[in-house]
Amino acid sequence: MNEYKFKPDLAFLIPQCVILLLSSIVLFFDKPVGIAVIVFAIICLLYVYLKTRYLISDKSLIIESGIMRKRSIAIGSIYKIEELRDRLEIYYNSFDNVSISPRKRSEMVAQLISINPEITCKPRNLSINS
Repeated sequence: MNEYKFKPDLAFLIPQCVILLLSSIVLFFDKPVGIAVIVFAIICLLYVYLKTRYLISDKSLIIESGIMRKRSIAIGSIYKIEELRDRLEIYYNSFDNVSISPRKRSEMVAQLISINPEITCKPRNLSINS
């Protein structure tokens, strides 16, 4: 089973930091509660960023994110992969899709295609052989 780590997307990270900063300013005036909320929010964000990973077995792509979020996708049901900025959009079944951000995108795509050659890939400067 191969593991691919999460690559934080700045378009997602920057708004989270702005919201956290603004809420920190408001909550800081109520010192004990405000500081506890800020620390809890930072721990939650770090946990999600550090614990998000993607696993590929012989038949499944497993997406683990955060405390309770775990999704398994049959690789045989994947029919298309598109690169969007820093993410991959994976289309599977008939109408389902998921957006993921692995660090080694081209390596992950190559592995998925080697398991299911029926996957079509719409690269955006994505070299599968790199």
